[in-house]
Amino acid sequence: ELRLLKSYFKAQDQYFETSLSEVARSLVDLRAHKYRTAIFLSPFLTTEDQFIVKRFLEELLDVVPTSDNVSMQIKSRDLDNVSKVLVSPDYSPNFKSFEFLGFGSVNNQSTTSLESRYQKNIDNLLSGSFDSAIFIGDFSIAPSSITPELLSSIKKLKLSIAITSKSIDLPGIHNICSFVIPTTTINEKSGTMINRFGRIQRLEKLLEEPKGIKSESVILQDLATLSGKPLFEGEILDSRSVFIKMTKNIESFNDLTMFKIKGDIDNGGYQLACESKGGC
Repeated sequence: ELRLLKSYFKAQDQYFETSLSEVARSLVDLRAHKYRTAIFLSPFLTTEDQFIVKRFLEELLDVVPTSDNVSMQIKSRDLDNVSKVLVSPDYSPNFKSFEFLGFGSVNNQSTTSLESRYQKNIDNLLSGSFDSAIFIGDFSIAPSSITPELLSSIKKLKLSIAITSKSIDLPGIHNICSFVIPTTTINEKSGTMINRFGRIQRLEKLLEEPKGIKSESVILQDLATLSGKPLFEGEILDSRSVFIKMTKNIESFNDLTMFKIKGDIDNGGYQLACESKGGC
């Protein structure tokens, strides 16, 4: 498997090894110049990862999470009644966390609106409406969205950052970004995810990540600290500590414990209260 194991900076179509400190300096410039920035989130980010993304946007970039320029790669498929029993209609397994954490509305019509938001961001990239873009996690852009025109538009940006596990030797949007930062795959994560019915489930780590490779949530905390705006008073939190912070800061999760989630594993996870917000 071709993995990204180091951070790189691209200049004149060549990649050079770099550090998170250099990326952080670019983020400080991005904020100072008030670049219009597109934020694309992977649907494979855990709930804990997305909680950190939200704090990162608010604290470091002064971006409101509900802004139209913040989107998650959301794609669903139409299934017949038999197929619905066997497979999920979602290509995006954790889009409900995006909603519960306050990036968008929680209701049974939300998939369509979030897909539209994602597509609008793609269209704005193509039209040159953005100065910069940050791609957080693998598949933050759907393969079907990647066209020569999109790649050309990303290449023209003043700044582009991809946090991914994919090697720079593989084709994709990360291959043309200003900075690429290595991260874990979904199989190397632990944390939680929320299914389309509003049930929060425990995600168990299946594989060990390569030495020195960090999750998206730790990378964003490091970048915030290096930029002079630590998210948690200088602490760098692991997924379990982020879960605890999340239960104290997000109303929907206030009474949530890992014991409750594990205790309801036979029922597909712990059911979050979402009927009051239009249903899950």
